[in-house]
Amino acid sequence: MPIRRQWFSVMRTDHVMSPAMATFNDFLMRKGATYLPLLGKLYPRAEADEAARTQQARAPGTRRG
Repeated sequence: MPIRRQWFSVMRTDHVMSPAMATFNDFLMRKGATYLPLLGKLYPRAEADEAARTQQARAPGTRRG
């Protein structure tokens, strides 16, 4: 079973970015995704639940709170 994760790159805006960090950030933006497994959907269960909620909200005769 693959471990599915979302990855984030976080940088402080109150500090100047070092040349090494700028190079690493550029690498992440250009090629970082090639090092992660290709998955069609990160969280299929959550997406299915959200689709069901959206469909239920659009169904005639349902109350919107």
